[in-house]
Amino acid sequence: MEEVFYEYFNNGIGASEALRLHESKILLEDNCWETLANGSKTPIKKTVAYLHKKWKQNNFGCVNNPLDKLIEKNPSHAKRGK
Repeated sequence: MEEVFYEYFNNGIGASEALRLHESKILLEDNCWETLANGSKTPIKKTVAYLHKKWKQNNFGCVNNPLDKLIEKNPSHAKRGK
């Protein structure tokens, strides 16, 4: 399930919109109500918010010090110094 939401986030979708999109896709399936009630296939809002926070930290670094992640992603920043 994490991979599905990480793909949503990689496509520029925020946490709330990702959850709505995920639920909308499930509603198109057979036995949709059972799937929606299944916590392993449909996370709660708090779980999606946590996944989004984790994804942001992995992709953009710490909110208090984003320069470290920029240096990691682009070595030319390291040449300029901190």
